[in-house]
Amino acid sequence: MDNLAKPKNRALFLVSVAVTGAFAGAAVWLFFFVMEHGIDYLWTEIPHMLGVASPELASGPFGFLPYPFFVCLLGGLVIGLYEKDDGHQNR
Repeated sequence: MDNLAKPKNRALFLVSVAVTGAFAGAAVWLFFFVMEHGIDYLWTEIPHMLGVASPELASGPFGFLPYPFFVCLLGGLVIGLYEKDDGHQNR
């Protein structure tokens, strides 16, 4: 290996690491960006729309009184059905 090949290889390696790191960082940023907006939509926008649609249930901190109960119930059902269908394969 000549003296010039080693610095070229190192520079190429550093560039590829920087590009790969930039793509990985962008993917993580996009994931957290979508997650933050999804959480905001789930716990702010939907209860507000439901509270406007049914004013008699619009009291409470979420703008729709039984909303947290229904969200947690739905989440538990989804997780339970997934575990029932696919959980035995992971053991």
